[in-house]
Amino acid sequence: MKLLVLALAILTSCLTNGQVTLLYNGIVLDEEQKPIPFAHVKYSQSVFAVSDTNGRFLVALSENKLGDTLTVSAMGYATYYTLLSQHTRAELLTITMLPETYMINGVTINNNRAKNHWLKALEKLQSAMPSTSYTYPALYQQMHKENGQYVRLIEAGMTVYDVVATYQSGILQERFSFNQIRRSNVYERNGDDHGDHLVDMFLENSLRYPTGTIMDMRILNQFEIGYADSHCTTCGDSLELLTYHYEKSSSPKILEGKIWLYKGSLKLFAIEENATHNPQYYERGLSFGSGGDNHWLFMSSSKNLIFNYIDDKVYLKSLTFEYLHHIHDRALGRVRYELTESFSLFFDTPTLHPDGFVPDRNYTRSGNLYSRKYEYEEDFWKLFPLAIEHPLPTNVLLSFSNKLPLAEQFKRNGE
Repeated sequence: MKLLVLALAILTSCLTNGQVTLLYNGIVLDEEQKPIPFAHVKYSQSVFAVSDTNGRFLVALSENKLGDTLTVSAMGYATYYTLLSQHTRAELLTITMLPETYMINGVTINNNRAKNHWLKALEKLQSAMPSTSYTYPALYQQMHKENGQYVRLIEAGMTVYDVVATYQSGILQERFSFNQIRRSNVYERNGDDHGDHLVDMFLENSLRYPTGTIMDMRILNQFEIGYADSHCTTCGDSLELLTYHYEKSSSPKILEGKIWLYKGSLKLFAIEENATHNPQYYERGLSFGSGGDNHWLFMSSSKNLIFNYIDDKVYLKSLTFEYLHHIHDRALGRVRYELTESFSLFFDTPTLHPDGFVPDRNYTRSGNLYSRKYEYEEDFWKLFPLAIEHPLPTNVLLSFSNKLPLAEQFKRNGE
């Protein structure tokens, strides 16, 4: 009965502009029916999801767009396309992905033509950077999963002030004020005192902080860049796809990425990047982790950035980042916890910086959204456009509400 009530509440909250939003659950599997984590699920430019460590995902779709194509991509697999009109909401969308093969015909992946193509795109990107400071509404989401169960949730509705600064300055360029914060109870058992990662998420924005990324022209020669025979049928524009690879014995991570560009204009549409630990790095006697009884071992991460153009100026539309850690107990000599941490930033339309906007200067890099006091206002979240557009997944709601109704957790933490 509780599940039925919760499902009805979710569907009710998804009523926007008189249109019903439908929820679709799915799972991404390989040929051997094993889950594929961190697969990217797209349904038009505005709907995006990432499969969790069990290959599961959820998308919320407008009823009048069910004729569009659902696109699923994952590193090392051929892109999968399916029409949602061929499926019912009652069924689990089972996506079986096949390994991707490349016919190179004597041409190495380190394609100078592709690299020069990307270099031109970067030069155009710099000319499209905003020349004036601006503000825009933003939604921050942080979710932790421990051994398959959701154990922590933080959300913040913010006003972000983006200061125009020199490209590649390396200085934190965003300031922000909090309009609303809500958080769940803590159900983690691993003993780590997690802070929030909001400032870290801004630093993941390679549009603003490209140092050490595929957007850093100074180290471009360290990446292998090539073309891929792929396309996007749901993006509204014709896109072309570049792939990149970074692997050095001195680097702790191996990077595999994809870059989508608008054909002709070379405008940047999106970047996807998957990272895995580098075995050569460990062979040199180095490892991730910290001291104490628990040793944190990085396993993998997935990052996705989608960009938006307004008056020929480029802005970040959304940023999602998820990584998987194993927490190794030194005394027991085994992995005790698998911890997945997911972070998202969603942005609304930017406007010129208004006179009188004062960023929240009490917030510093050592700040902690979890310990910050707040008053929970339910009406704010019902009316906040970004929260309506990016609702919490059903599995997150169920996982927390099985312990205590999530709305009640928000209220108690606001006292």
